[in-house]
Amino acid sequence: MRRRRLWGIVILIISVFLAWYIHTSLKVATGYAAKYLCSHVLMAGLDEAVAKEGLSFFPMSYVSTRIDTVNRQVNASIVGVARQVAYNYKSGRLCGCTTGARPQGLTEVEPAPTLKDTLRWPLGDLIPDNAPGDSIAIKLQQIIDRHITENSAFRAITVARDTHTFLEAYGENITAETRLLGWSMSKSVVHALYGIMEGQDRIHIEDKVPMKMWQNDERKNITYGDLLHMSSGLKWSENYFMWSDVTDMLYLSEDIYRDVTDQSLSNPPGTHWKYSSGTTNILSGSLRSQLGADRSYHTFPYETLFDRIGMHSAIIETDPTGLYIMSSYIWATARDWTRFGLLYLNKGSLGVEQIFSEEWWLTAFTPTPNSDGLRLSFLAQPDRDVGKCTSRCLLREWLWRSKSSYFTISKCGDHCTEQFSG
Repeated sequence: MRRRRLWGIVILIISVFLAWYIHTSLKVATGYAAKYLCSHVLMAGLDEAVAKEGLSFFPMSYVSTRIDTVNRQVNASIVGVARQVAYNYKSGRLCGCTTGARPQGLTEVEPAPTLKDTLRWPLGDLIPDNAPGDSIAIKLQQIIDRHITENSAFRAITVARDTHTFLEAYGENITAETRLLGWSMSKSVVHALYGIMEGQDRIHIEDKVPMKMWQNDERKNITYGDLLHMSSGLKWSENYFMWSDVTDMLYLSEDIYRDVTDQSLSNPPGTHWKYSSGTTNILSGSLRSQLGADRSYHTFPYETLFDRIGMHSAIIETDPTGLYIMSSYIWATARDWTRFGLLYLNKGSLGVEQIFSEEWWLTAFTPTPNSDGLRLSFLAQPDRDVGKCTSRCLLREWLWRSKSSYFTISKCGDHCTEQFSG
């Protein structure tokens, strides 16, 4: 009798755990679907049918969604359970979608006046015709044409060589004005912002992060460099196909900074690399702390980076607390993502503006030990033909540096695809 009772208790515990785990996993799926449609349709203005093509995989194809254009929200559920709501918000230039609650009291960031129609590329949109017979431009156009033929689901491709040759192609219902989600390319923007902070003598890469809640344990030894290298030692699981730390952060959390900074150590700081979107959002929160006021934090990326390089379409979504989700949710047009790539091809400058120092630029190409190619918030892959190449999925951008010329290729889509070649 006692053994039967014990087994009954064990089975009950397992059943409760499985019920919790399945419900949580379903909430991740419905949270993703609600957030995805809200951001793509209500914020970015993408056609609903085109946006839903990005949800045509398991288990998203089983999620029921309803877009409410009056209340600016998207409702999602699976057979009536695991309901999630994503809310569209707008406060001047600050806009986006959050799950669980709308942000309150956001700074109203006004857009800078733009003169793109009167400025030459890359600071403006006056794009000169490529020189007749330009062999490199012809070769690049052939690569684009072949890639379009082989990948009909693409959204946008742009190619820029130095600041002269510029080529672009767009998928159905996508234009040069359509904002596209950067996903993990967003992490590279954090590298640029911290380079600006270091240039202003506000932080140094070897400084320990002044996190009050970390001061009573070994986390107090984590440096900005550890976070940028994803070598903080903090526990983290980055799995997008099941419930994990990253899906909890992006689709269940209403206070991302609180949740990611609460992680304990699994390794001493600076000794072990682990890919972590959480550490990027710790950097976002630390930037907020260093700048002191939300207005300074919310305007900083626009005033010090985006507007200085002509990247006027850029938008960073927040969580309900107003934290910029810099790990994943930065949007910009394909042309503006290309401008960002050119910033790195030109060693931290674009036009006459030196955005961050060449010394900081070099850190983007300094390998992180045991990281399979990670540099500070970049993924780099050596290529036999063209030298150094940095890439990120799902929206990809390659920066190629050869002896004869530099160019950047931006490939925008919903799913990872093979690299360009040719």
